[in-house]
Amino acid sequence: MKREEGAPGASPISNSDPAQFCPNWDFLLTWDDESNYVSNDNIKAFTVPNLLSWFTAVKINVYEPLGWTLKALTVFLSPDSQLNAATVRQASLILHSANAFLLALTIPQLMKAFSATSNTLHHSLSASIAATFWAVHPANVEVIGWPSAQPYSLACFFILLATLAHCNSRSSSWTVAFFYSCACMSKSAAVTFPGAIMVFDIARKDFKPAKYTPTIAVLTLVLLKTFSANIHGSDVNADLIPMNNFGHKILKSAYTVLMYASMFILPSNLRPHYAVDEGWFDNVHLGTSADLVMAVGYVLGGACIVGGIMVKILAEGQTKTLNPTPPPLIISAASIACYVILFLPTCGIIQHGMVQKGGDRYAYIPYLALIPLVAAGVNSTLHFLSSSKSKVLQILFSIAALSVVSSLSIYSSKQVCIWCNDESMYRFSLSIDPTDWRMVDTYAEYILNTEGKSSRGEYYLKKSLEVLPHRGVKSALTRAKTHVMLGDADEACTIYTDWWNGHPEHHKLALLMNNVAICQLRVNGQREFVQNMLFEAVGNANVEMHKDAIENNYKLLKSWKEGNYEGALLW
Repeated sequence: MKREEGAPGASPISNSDPAQFCPNWDFLLTWDDESNYVSNDNIKAFTVPNLLSWFTAVKINVYEPLGWTLKALTVFLSPDSQLNAATVRQASLILHSANAFLLALTIPQLMKAFSATSNTLHHSLSASIAATFWAVHPANVEVIGWPSAQPYSLACFFILLATLAHCNSRSSSWTVAFFYSCACMSKSAAVTFPGAIMVFDIARKDFKPAKYTPTIAVLTLVLLKTFSANIHGSDVNADLIPMNNFGHKILKSAYTVLMYASMFILPSNLRPHYAVDEGWFDNVHLGTSADLVMAVGYVLGGACIVGGIMVKILAEGQTKTLNPTPPPLIISAASIACYVILFLPTCGIIQHGMVQKGGDRYAYIPYLALIPLVAAGVNSTLHFLSSSKSKVLQILFSIAALSVVSSLSIYSSKQVCIWCNDESMYRFSLSIDPTDWRMVDTYAEYILNTEGKSSRGEYYLKKSLEVLPHRGVKSALTRAKTHVMLGDADEACTIYTDWWNGHPEHHKLALLMNNVAICQLRVNGQREFVQNMLFEAVGNANVEMHKDAIENNYKLLKSWKEGNYEGALLW
């Protein structure tokens, strides 16, 4: 057991037993569950206006109409048709179980093209063991435990149906396109699925461009909608850690892909958030980014090998003089290539608001591509055991398989409890990484909202000032916000005005304009100047919530006579 040093009122915490944090199930209100569930009236009844809103709304930079439909269906099936956090998680668990079943059906279809043996029993048994490995993998717990991550399981469901349809020669290419469109309308993370299917077809020497026409048509529409929905999430100032150029995104993406590849084999220290250090993208002190450089080296090396194998397989289809590529090499290259392709929407090449090393939910779909590797290994082992006829080896293999699945299951059962509620999530995360600036900052806000002013809240507010990044306008806004919460408005206004004076490139940023205007009114009382700045800020605001808040500040100022002005600062 260990205690957060200096944290008043904090009970002992341990990263070895998250179950101790799980007194009751609730939504995670300080993350996306508030807007996705609790305050979202559109999912609380099946009505025509609500149905239209599901298929037209863009929320938190994403368009996922089937995701909203699932949320509404979950509410409808809850006791008394009332929103229930436990029911949402039960629905996610049912979907996850269905995905594991579909995966067990899909793997034998994939193995037919690559396996040197044709033992149907071995294929089915290998598929069942590999699908169970995926089902109980601890990295998949987040999709079940966090209500807002539920759409990933729905998207995965349709991806597996699309894959099964693609493997069935009697299915139309339009059927594949239909399931693919459903996956993308569940979660846009499924958008690169056609690339994975093409790699699979190249590997099994069945690459026929004409059959992808319906899927490519859907892909084009999905890309247009996805990029328009994510217009604000991809802004360089969307988060405290700015990724200023494409090189930064490549570095971060390579690290994320490699990090989760290692977690697939050895999951450890899994948590809700993986903080990016401010020095990660520091071009001056490259030593702080050595892990990024190493990740790029590994990924580039692997890409060259996998790409070479794919090119050779394509060439084999054109000439009979080449020696055929060994099946184990084919399935390895295809699985790795598909894993990377499926990770492209979420690994960081396309920024989607928050910048972090990764999120376990992002690996949910890409891990599907690695499961055929597990199945191929199990199938080869079963073939060896069958030919050797050794009872001892068969018993040892059974013990090994049971041991792996059991250990993963135990770890996963404990991980579930991390997602019980806000308190359990924050306490466990900070027991793993006490310097995670995002968790410290949002935990301080959570304590302030639930307990009011307290010594515990003050401790975390001060701690957030120690660990928050210093570069970027979003960082300045967040640090100033922390001073406001500590009751030091003067220091907050100093940060706002210093940034305004030193960074003219941000003079059109609505949040900064709003805060500088309010500080000017507080210090100098320049009402006309402040009123004009707020009016301009309303026009510059590109987020509806921010626009409404600034517009309200403007209206308050116009009617304000004397006394305290109740305008709201934004961050």
